[in-house]
Amino acid sequence: MKGFIGAANIDTNSRLCMSSAVVGYKRAFGEDVVPCGYEDVENSDLVVLAGSNAAWTHPVLYQRLVQAKHHNPQMMVVVIDPRRTATCDIADLHLALAPAATPGCLSVCLM
Repeated sequence: MKGFIGAANIDTNSRLCMSSAVVGYKRAFGEDVVPCGYEDVENSDLVVLAGSNAAWTHPVLYQRLVQAKHHNPQMMVVVIDPRRTATCDIADLHLALAPAATPGCLSVCLM
């Protein structure tokens, strides 16, 4: 990159993108760890994706989810997102909530 634009210091969204996740993981789990593994997704009966277009932002995980759903047609995928994204293609239910309604919906789901 340095040779291309002549700058040695390049800031990318990777630092900003994951900073909120790191804070959340540390608050919730005491350390910066992902709370599940691929096997958890593949063995699930219900997968809820809230505000995530996994098809574009997490393509490896998304493809594993597609395969898991193919092998387990009983698996239910729910997408909570005001936008209709590529991830909705495999959803059994797409809740296109207004952005302000999403936190309330998630609170009810956790009860």
